[in-house]
Amino acid sequence: MLTKVRKKQLDTDLWIIAGVSLLVLVIYTVFGREIDNIAVDTEIPIVLRVLFMGGIFQFGIAGLGITIVAIVRKERFSDHGLTRKHLLPAIALSALCCVPDLLYNLFAGNVHTWLPFSAVQTTAEALESGFPENALAMLLTALFYLPDHDPAVQKSDLVDPRLPQGHSGEIF
Repeated sequence: MLTKVRKKQLDTDLWIIAGVSLLVLVIYTVFGREIDNIAVDTEIPIVLRVLFMGGIFQFGIAGLGITIVAIVRKERFSDHGLTRKHLLPAIALSALCCVPDLLYNLFAGNVHTWLPFSAVQTTAEALESGFPENALAMLLTALFYLPDHDPAVQKSDLVDPRLPQGHSGEIF
């Protein structure tokens, strides 16, 4: 049973997440042209641009709000079931799920265009830069863009208790 205190806490947590994400989105919307100019300015080292774009905007929209909630509530990832137990089988099975897409692209002749983080604005330049900048920039890119789904687990733990008991997972 969801108590009024817990419901209010969940509401507050969801508002914090939404507010932080919307604030970052508004900042990007208002200053988007200037931000994009910084992202492509080759006078600024690629690592700093990756930190700027990924650390502020990608993480700001996808993970900053839930991180603030976790810090305020003194929660850990393991509180939401995110542990290292069975990590290797989970990675192997996740990679196995990519096989159909890889086969499709192979038969469609698109394998040469597949590149992790290719949609990220700074990836091509990061790969072209020399070592160690390229390694550091790609490591930071992975750090900011891969964990997008971890906060989703925590967010679902905030939303699920608000759904009626015995729901089938369907909203409508």
